Amino acid sequence: MSRPPHVQPVVAGLLVVLGACSDHSLTTSIHGPEVSIVSHDDGDVAPEGRTLVMVGEISHGGVPLEELVIAWSLNSDPACEDSVEADGDGVVRCELDLGLGSFYIGLSAQDPSGERARAEVLVEVQTGDLPEAIILAPDPGDTLVAGEAFDFMGKVSDAEDPPEYLVAGWESDLDGPLDVEADPDELGAIEGSGTLSGGTHTLTLWVEDRMGGVGRAAVVIEVDGEE
Repeated sequence: MSRPPHVQPVVAGLLVVLGACSDHSLTTSIHGPEVSIVSHDDGDVAPEGRTLVMVGEISHGGVPLEELVIAWSLNSDPACEDSVEADGDGVVRCELDLGLGSFYIGLSAQDPSGERARAEVLVEVQTGDLPEAIILAPDPGDTLVAGEAFDFMGKVSDAEDPPEYLVAGWESDLDGPLDVEADPDELGAIEGSGTLSGGTHTLTLWVEDRMGGVGRAAVVIEVDGEE
């Protein structure tokens, strides 16, 4: 059977239409934005009374970050509206002061073509205590000499975090931060040695937990030698 003579023009017409659809001006990015919340996991617990710092990361395969519409949300309501802007690495932050309860915190990004991505975590805010620090040495009654090494000893603890997750350090109001070992062991004990300049020092041992809570202990000690 011979092919109807009108078929070839129809095929040619379809090729013209397909050729028009392949014009680069009609091409859009096949990759939408990608969003993640990196500071917290779903179900994390945060202590009451501390600013909750949320950190997210945003990327896009074909659109500059400054062209994205970025938004934080708190239980579906807008949050951090005055500070939603990604830095050069795609990092975006939101600081929240929350009461007790459960909070759904979301981060979204939308590109000019309407492609949108969103991440969300549930954070529980509960009553929490600050970490504690105790100075065991030096003692205010010790005889200390400027430039001579002596023991720095203390103990740290926290109701939520085990001691090995705590960060600690020594400071003096005269000498500033001290280069003294202050990593807690599995029992929270801290042992190190160091020197101080002569004078009357307020010596502080500080400890910080994973949520940013800081506890401090301080003693006043006399160090013989030039001030």
